[in-house]
Amino acid sequence: MIAVTGARGFVGRSFIRAFHQEFRIRGLGRSRRPAGLPTSVQWQAADLYSLLDAENALKGCDIALYLVHSMLPSARLMQGSFEDTDLILADNFARAAARNKVRKIIYLGGILPDLPDAELSPHLRSRKEVEVVLGSTGIPVISLRAALVLGKGGSSFEMMRKLVDRLPLMICPSWTSSLSNPVYIHDLLALMRQLITESHTKSAIVNAPGPNRLNYISLMKKTALALGKRRFFLPVSFYSPRLSLLWIELITGSSSELVSPLVESLKHDMIAEAPRKYSKFLRTTIDEALQKASAADPERRSAEVVHDSSIREDRTSAPDGSAAPRQVHTRPSAIREANTRNLVRSVQRLPLPPQKDAIFLAELYPVWLEKKLSPFLKIRRDPGAGVVGFFGLGLKLLELTISEERSDPSRQLYYVTGGLLAAKHSRGRLEFRTLPDLKCALSAVHEFEPSLPWFLYKFTQAPIHLWVMHSFARFLDRFAASGK
Repeated sequence: MIAVTGARGFVGRSFIRAFHQEFRIRGLGRSRRPAGLPTSVQWQAADLYSLLDAENALKGCDIALYLVHSMLPSARLMQGSFEDTDLILADNFARAAARNKVRKIIYLGGILPDLPDAELSPHLRSRKEVEVVLGSTGIPVISLRAALVLGKGGSSFEMMRKLVDRLPLMICPSWTSSLSNPVYIHDLLALMRQLITESHTKSAIVNAPGPNRLNYISLMKKTALALGKRRFFLPVSFYSPRLSLLWIELITGSSSELVSPLVESLKHDMIAEAPRKYSKFLRTTIDEALQKASAADPERRSAEVVHDSSIREDRTSAPDGSAAPRQVHTRPSAIREANTRNLVRSVQRLPLPPQKDAIFLAELYPVWLEKKLSPFLKIRRDPGAGVVGFFGLGLKLLELTISEERSDPSRQLYYVTGGLLAAKHSRGRLEFRTLPDLKCALSAVHEFEPSLPWFLYKFTQAPIHLWVMHSFARFLDRFAASGK
């Protein structure tokens, strides 16, 4: 059985259409079974932010395709960066795969320039980190690295097509001179099929470049020819990713959450050589691919763009161009499942002091918090019941209860079980987990539903929580530096 995450996305849907008669496939997505899915394909509703959901979704599967990138929101309020949510999703998936004895994970990432991590864009750096986390349990991970994937319904191709279709004159900033090896979707699928049928006992990196190498201006010119459009391109010397982002959003209607990471990555050349044994699968030229991708009616193609609803997240940029955690208020219409309730997700990366685990972080956090907010906050513990109470002015503000059966030294999970600040029957949970291979930890709040009116919550409790977690991260930095 092959599990396909991101089954509602472009590559996932294409894989299912191409191979549903050849392989036993289980599609994974956060929402219900999509219309038109072949009857032979199983469908499992799963929220990959939940380790339990991930474990249930992978039962009986021996191969897993990981096609997830968390660049769109998954709750009404998101706090954090897509790099950090990428980590928690990948870690859940790796743990679930190990528990279910999955033999192999095939991860579709991006071609990575030969640069130090600090020089990579946040998007590409995140993909590299995901490779590390997916392989952390020892399961062989085949990292299939591709640049722009050309095909009907592909989000990157559709953005480019709309720009070319709607703008007779395009001012092209310096990033459009970057080189790329675009690959045709059918070639990529053929290579994926080959990797599925092969036996792998250790992890490997497989670059999947198309046969042609060209810059983005040339690619847009060829797209114009395929569309039968006469277009003019004016190269300019400045880079300006923010201006490019606004322009692409305005013209294509794509969301900033999706466009921003992609635009920032375009400053790098996305070129590579395919392994000789796989080059026979990657022979469709740019001209052929563009003709095939542009053949259908544009309006129908546009309607085919379905972003994976199983994972939604937000990202933003700091002034230096790096990804910076922030508080993001998502329009209810931007999400499918969470828009009926005021749900909150907050994920922050934390320093991991040497030789420390998740138990240490979970026990240290309330002790540190009480000192930080003294005399306004008091912590009361019931070790026998695994309950931690947070009290202010004599009132129980929040109650957390540990899930012993779902916790271990690398992950401590608490459920929200009471308190004035939490809505009744909330499924909220707080967790701390460690990622030793990346020398960091994560704190995460999932599906928290506040009792306060939303407009009041988002300007009081929400920013206070974010400030607290950033302060805790700074404390851990100092703690690690002290060598305690």
